[in-house]
Amino acid sequence: LAKGSQVWIPSPQLAVTQPQPSQPSAPAVTDVNRPASIALLLPFGVNTTDRKDEKNRMIEYYEGFLLALNEAKQNGFSADIYVYDVKNLAEAKTITGKPEMKSMNLIIGPAYDENIDLVSDFSKNNNIPMVIPFSSKNTSYQTNPYIFQINTPQPVLYSNAGESFIKEFKNQHIIILSTSADENDRTDFTQALMMQLRQYDIPYQEATVSPTSMKPLEAALSQNAGNVIVPAFSSSASLEKILPEILKLKAKPIGKNIKLFGYPEWQTYSKIRHKYLHPLDVYIFSPFYASLSSEYTATFRTTYMKAYTKDIIPSYPKYGLLGYDTGKYFFSAIQKNGYAIDSYSSIIYTGLQTNFHFERVNYWSGFVNQHVFFIHFAPDNTVKATSYR
Repeated sequence: LAKGSQVWIPSPQLAVTQPQPSQPSAPAVTDVNRPASIALLLPFGVNTTDRKDEKNRMIEYYEGFLLALNEAKQNGFSADIYVYDVKNLAEAKTITGKPEMKSMNLIIGPAYDENIDLVSDFSKNNNIPMVIPFSSKNTSYQTNPYIFQINTPQPVLYSNAGESFIKEFKNQHIIILSTSADENDRTDFTQALMMQLRQYDIPYQEATVSPTSMKPLEAALSQNAGNVIVPAFSSSASLEKILPEILKLKAKPIGKNIKLFGYPEWQTYSKIRHKYLHPLDVYIFSPFYASLSSEYTATFRTTYMKAYTKDIIPSYPKYGLLGYDTGKYFFSAIQKNGYAIDSYSSIIYTGLQTNFHFERVNYWSGFVNQHVFFIHFAPDNTVKATSYR
């Protein structure tokens, strides 16, 4: 605990009378030869022509999922897959009212928050494990002990990224960088990071710059230690103004040891990625990372193209890989441990794009993926992803 921390201690009376949550009671498999019943609730848009890009991503997710199922079948796994097109709340209500839904062993989806809440209630009331594959903003995991949230919720991701940042850069000179314009869209992260730095008594400096004046940053740089700059802004428009000026500063003797620490979405800014990330020695935290040149990813793409006569969509995340990783993890977990979901937290999965390390965040909660990547775009044009957690 650091100076200034607040600690809440319940009174003895509250500790005695506070209601205790019921523990998950999903049944273990009694017949190992019985196929698992798995429902996919995704917005495929079967009867619509709009949202074409989203429809294609959902189809690709399902295709990757099926490739994982095919591999699992070769290893003796068997499952009945029920696929439902769920785009809105009315469809979610209709599908959860179907008689077969209560006999599911696993539910994957839906995608939208308004539907997730309804299906989460159904999952909790019927003791059925449920996977949230896309949303990072939904909070159903806080009260539903049957949920597995793959895309780490922002508060958990920020906390884990901050802890990993400290492990990586605790001996560096840390500078939190803001702009004088109203462009500081990541103060939620920098404020959380500064709190963690104070808790560990790690010093840092703050500097505010503009595209016409980098003097505050130059004055904050250390000549004796490596400098790690953490921007409080992340939009491509802000970066296109500031990064060229930091690159000029890095060309000076005082700026030669500059590193930059950035955000997941920087991977999607193609112009910035190719022009600035390597020269500025950038580190990015992210729950997803896929190296398309890796042997395993190349093998997946070959299999995918052979099966579907197309390549995966160049998106972030890559939905075919996400569907494959999700299927691979849960098929293996069910085959090894049945439906005793608390045992799943002991399974650490290294995927093509997503690593899974699930933990409950409190006594009442479901499981949240705790894994975070640090992706280093080195000046020699190499890219290295380090796994934390």
